[in-house]
This record gives sequence, structure tokens and C-alpha cells, in this order.
Amino acid sequence: LTIQVKTKLNVSQPQAPLVGNAAGQTVVTPEVETKVEEEPARLSLLEQSVTLGDVVRGLNSVGVSPRDLVAILQALKAAGALQADLEVI
Repeated sequence: LTIQVKTKLNVSQPQAPLVGNAAGQTVVTPEVETKVEEEPARLSLLEQSVTLGDVVRGLNSVGVSPRDLVAILQALKAAGALQADLEVI
């Protein structure tokens, strides 16, 4: 998921005041442009009982980064879905 937010600042400056009239104030107004892109989901079905190597290969095949791989393995361990000891050095 990619979210891009661009802000352009517009300045509104009133004309110079006429004699006897109060001067207006310069105002800065932001113009915000938001763009959201989502890549198509890539899912892989794993058998009920797989090895840690199978899980890692499957995640690598869908382009998971090493940092995300560690986070996923930690989440699997915390959920009780991974029967292994994780040692992050």
C-alpha cells in the first residue's frame, strides 16, 4: 500500500487598502492532494503442517523483505502458530 500526500501552499494577498479603509490580511491556504495505490494481493496456500523453511520460501516467493519476514515469524510465534525458538540477534 502506497500513500502519497502532497501539500501546495497558496497565498491569498488582498489589494492594497484605499485611504481610510482597513487593510486585509494575507492568508496561506494549503491545497492537499492525496494519492493511494494498492498492489494486487499475492496469496499462497500452505499445507496444514509445513516446515519453517517452507514458510520462509513461501514468503520470499511473494517478495517479503527480511525485516518483514522477521516480523511475520515473530507474529506467528506470538499467535502460537509457530513451534520454534526465534533468536533475533
